[in-house]
Amino acid sequence: MGGRMAGGSLALWAAASLAATTALAAASVEFRRVDVRFDSGGLALAGSVLKPPGERLPAAMMIHGSGASGRDNVWANSIAEALASCGVAVLIPDKRGSGDSAGDWRTAGFEELADDARAGFKALRAQPGVDPARVGFLGLSQGGHVAPLAAVQTEATAFVINMVGSMQVMEQQLYDELESAYREHGLDAATIDWLQSFARMSFDYLRTGRGFDRYLERHREISAGPLAPAAATWPSSEADPYWTFWRKVYDFDPIPHWRQLAARGIPALIVYGADDENVDVASSAARIAAALPAGGVTVRIYQGTGHSLRDAAGQLRQDVVGETCNWLRARLSR
Repeated sequence: MGGRMAGGSLALWAAASLAATTALAAASVEFRRVDVRFDSGGLALAGSVLKPPGERLPAAMMIHGSGASGRDNVWANSIAEALASCGVAVLIPDKRGSGDSAGDWRTAGFEELADDARAGFKALRAQPGVDPARVGFLGLSQGGHVAPLAAVQTEATAFVINMVGSMQVMEQQLYDELESAYREHGLDAATIDWLQSFARMSFDYLRTGRGFDRYLERHREISAGPLAPAAATWPSSEADPYWTFWRKVYDFDPIPHWRQLAARGIPALIVYGADDENVDVASSAARIAAALPAGGVTVRIYQGTGHSLRDAAGQLRQDVVGETCNWLRARLSR
């Protein structure tokens, strides 16, 4: 893909290979880690700030993706370290219920996770050497849903970056992710549709509180057959915390928050790998383009990479790093 989408609403990039890499605008720098603790509505949270040398540093509050995740997350660290190496301070937290943070992400919806991100944002702004006027949010994967929500609730937001977070309503996002996984395992269309009907049963139960027996019968049927792995991650009890989390988020639509960001003039960057295994990139890009016909967000889609934004050697793409750093510099220059 290349050029601008219909209506000229997005600066849509397509980096074909590392040969087209945009170099870092400045040499890589050393950084140090500073452990921090902060409070979110009485919940004790922890994390580490990756801090380059210098004063009036731009800074990013990182928001993890789905599931348990902490400052030891390898993928999150690779992104945080890359940004710190080009002069951006990054707070990489222990998500609630992970590492040294209290609480339980399984019973928290996006509103609660946004509150945690805003608490970390406040702690990051107070760090020595950080410019409080140049601090924003960086959402990874599902954290890309939380980032604009946290940003529109924060007066001092300087920017938002969404790395590989879907623009779909959460229910549709799960269908997209499941279909991609089923296709990757070579399942035919009829089998995929049958398995997706099981997912639809789960959402019917979430919406209405009825039909669990029907859902459980299908769960047992799948678990007893050759497709048992397809049921392994689904709950088999109404008491499972899975239902608590998904009841809070299944109908979450990120688009209204992106519109609010644009209305406030907050710079926003969305980064995708064209071969993403979890996100339908084409539909996500189309959805944000339709939502913001007058612009307000930059979308970059990198060819030859997937959800982790890694190169053929398994390393974080350096063009992603370089262009993200340069995007930040261009918008936060003072």
